[in-house]
Amino acid sequence: GGGIVVNNPDGNIDVNINLGKSTADDNTMESTVAQNFMISPNPATTTSTVRFSTTQVTNNVTLYITDITGREVMRVLDGATLGKGNQEIPVSMEALTAGMYQVTLRAEGALLFNSTMSVVR
Repeated sequence: GGGIVVNNPDGNIDVNINLGKSTADDNTMESTVAQNFMISPNPATTTSTVRFSTTQVTNNVTLYITDITGREVMRVLDGATLGKGNQEIPVSMEALTAGMYQVTLRAEGALLFNSTMSVVR
């Protein structure tokens, strides 16, 4: 089985996507699809790298950037398949104006990570 756990005691949404066997007693999952998400440098000027690790082969991966209005301004990955292990995805910031952006990672349509990034000039 699989499940999505959403915690928002502070009004922010933190989403953990878990896959694997669950026990009937406590319904906890054994593995997480992706972890250790990091964007560096942040703030960025010309190029930034999105880093994370996957615990299994992950299909239909989409990585995109939206501006503060929610409009998609860049699609970095679109339907990619990533192997198990550490991922490093370079992202050129040249086409973006200075400002705040959201970097979103999805797999199989499920949200894995959503993080804020700054571009400075």
